[in-house]
Amino acid sequence: MGGLIMKKFISFAFCILVSSRIFAYYVDGVYYSFNSSTNTATVINLYVDDEYAHSYRGDVVIPATVVYDNKTYTVTRIGKNAFYDCEDLTSVSLPLTITTIGESAFNYCTELSSIELPTTITSIATKAFYGCRSLTSINIPSSLTTIYEATFQGCSGLTSLVIPNSVTKIEDRAFCNCSGLTSLVIPNSVTKIGDLAFCNCSGLTSVSISESVKQIGKGVFYDCTSLPVFNHIRYADSYLVKVVDSELESYSIKEGTKWIGSEAFYYCLNMKNITLPSSLKQIGEKSLYQCTHIEKVVCYAPYPPNMSTDCMREWPKNATLYVPAENISQYRKAWWYGGWGEFFENILPIMAEQVSVTEVAVIPLKDGVTIMWPMGANESLFTIEIKHGDDIIWTFTFNREGYLLSLNFEESTSVSNRKLSNATMASNGLQYTIMGLEENTEYTYTITIRDASIQPIKTYNGSFKTTEPTGLEELTIDEKVGNKFIYGNQLYIRRGYNLYTATGARVK
Repeated sequence: MGGLIMKKFISFAFCILVSSRIFAYYVDGVYYSFNSSTNTATVINLYVDDEYAHSYRGDVVIPATVVYDNKTYTVTRIGKNAFYDCEDLTSVSLPLTITTIGESAFNYCTELSSIELPTTITSIATKAFYGCRSLTSINIPSSLTTIYEATFQGCSGLTSLVIPNSVTKIEDRAFCNCSGLTSLVIPNSVTKIGDLAFCNCSGLTSVSISESVKQIGKGVFYDCTSLPVFNHIRYADSYLVKVVDSELESYSIKEGTKWIGSEAFYYCLNMKNITLPSSLKQIGEKSLYQCTHIEKVVCYAPYPPNMSTDCMREWPKNATLYVPAENISQYRKAWWYGGWGEFFENILPIMAEQVSVTEVAVIPLKDGVTIMWPMGANESLFTIEIKHGDDIIWTFTFNREGYLLSLNFEESTSVSNRKLSNATMASNGLQYTIMGLEENTEYTYTITIRDASIQPIKTYNGSFKTTEPTGLEELTIDEKVGNKFIYGNQLYIRRGYNLYTATGARVK
C-alpha cells in the first residue's frame, strides 16, 4: 500500500497556518475542517499559495470519526475539491457516516480505480468524478434522487452502470464521454434527462428508456456511434439519434419513437418525404433544419408533437403535412412561434395522401368534412354546396389556384367555427376542409364545375355523415356564455378574458 498510511498506534494532529489563519487540520494523514457546533468534520484538500497541494496518493481510508483537540468529530462530508487532481490516488474507502460528496471532489483523479459509495450518501455534487478514467464500475447509492451535471463525465473506463430507482433526474452531461459503457437502462423513476447526458458514449450498443421519462434534452445520445441503425436512422430505444445517410430522399421513422433528437436530419438537402409515427411526442432543436427540398410530411401522431422554435428553420412553405383527419384542427391551431401552423400552409388528412384524386373523395370528420375533387385542363371555377335536408348550409366557389372567391351560408341555420381558408392543391385536383357542421348528422353535397366562360360543364353529387361526438363534446353551450373548447379531455368555456371549467369553476 503506497501513499498515505493510517496506523492505529500513532496519531498525528496539527493545524496548517496559511497567511496567519487556520486553513486545514491534519489528522492521521487527512486534512479536515471542523464544525464544533455540530461535531462534524469535512475532508478537504490543502490549499497553499492559490494552488491545491495534491497531497493524497495511493490507497486512502477515511475514518468514521476523528479526534482533534480532545474532541471527537463525525466525518460526514467529502468537501469541494477534496481530492482534486490527485493523479496518484488509486483507491478510497469511505465510512457509512458520509452523506455528501462535494463539487469536483475527485475531479481528474485519473488513477482512481476503486471507490465504494456508502448507501448513506444523499448528494453527489456536479463534476464529483469528472475525468476519473480508471474507474471500471461505480455503485450509485439508492439514496440519490439527482445525478448532477457532469458528475461522471469522462469516466471512460466504466463498463457497467446501474442507475437506481431512486433517481428522478439525470442532468446535463452526467455521463458524457463514458465510452466504455455498452448498455444502459433508464429506470421507471427517471422523469427528466438533461442535454448531452450520454453524449460520446461510443461503446453503447443497447439502451432502454422508461415510459416515465417526460422531458429529454438535446443531444442526449450525440455521437453514440455503436447504437443500432434501422432504415438508415440510428436509435437509442424510443429516441431517434441521427440519420446516418443524409443523401436519401425518403425516411420513415419507426413506430414507438417518442423523441427526435437535435440536428437529427440536419442539412438533409435531398429529403423530399418523411413519415412520423403516432408515438412521436417531441421534435428537437434544428432536427429538420435546412431540409429545403421537403415536399411531403405524413404525421400519424393524434396531437401535434412539441417542437423547438427552430426545428424546421429554412423550411419550404409549400410542403404539405398529412395528419389524422379528426385532428386537423389541432395542427392548424398550433400557431405558436415555430409551431405546425406556421411551417405548413397545407395541412390535409392522411387519407388525402393515400387517395389518387381522379374522382371525388369525401372524408367525414367529427364536425366537418374534407372533400377532394379532380381538376381538368379546361375547368376554371368550382362551387361546393353543402345542404342539410332542404337547407343550404354553405356555398363556396374557388378558382383553379384554390383561392376562395365567394361564399354564402343560410342565416337561419346554426353554423359555428366559421374558419375559412383557400382550397389546397392535391395531386390532379383540389381539396377543401369544411368545419362547423353538426356532429353525427347527414349532409348532401353538390360540386359544380365551370369553364372560363362560367358555363357549367360537370356536376358531382353525393352525401356524407359527420362522425359521432364523444365525452364532454356532447355538451351544448349557449353562445351567450362564451366559446367552448376541449383540451386534454377537459371541456373549458371562455368568456371574455376568463376561462371556466364545465362546472363553472374559474381557471386561475
